[in-house]
Amino acid sequence: MTTTSLRDKLRAMQEGNAEQAPIVRTLGMTLLQFGDGKATFTMKMDSRFHNPMGTVHGGITTDLADASMGVALVGLLADDESFTTLELKCCDRTSRQLSLWRSLRLRQG
Repeated sequence: MTTTSLRDKLRAMQEGNAEQAPIVRTLGMTLLQFGDGKATFTMKMDSRFHNPMGTVHGGITTDLADASMGVALVGLLADDESFTTLELKCCDRTSRQLSLWRSLRLRQG
């Protein structure tokens, strides 16, 4: 019996040859690229994801960050390894700081 590595599963999802993970479908994320400890997702933000203040809910940005970090990690794992997020901390920022945050990319190291 052969098993498919997480990397192969993600590549198949990225190429449209496998069903997306439920959270990716629910939030409308798109995996653009991954490998070598890096991952790039895109996601259309609209009013469905707003909190009562009219800004994007922190849980949405946290999900996007968690997915990006997890997929980046997959590129560094051996074929027989897996992972799960045990703890994740995200801090809210002012709108001025958010515009800077949007320009940041998650990188290894």
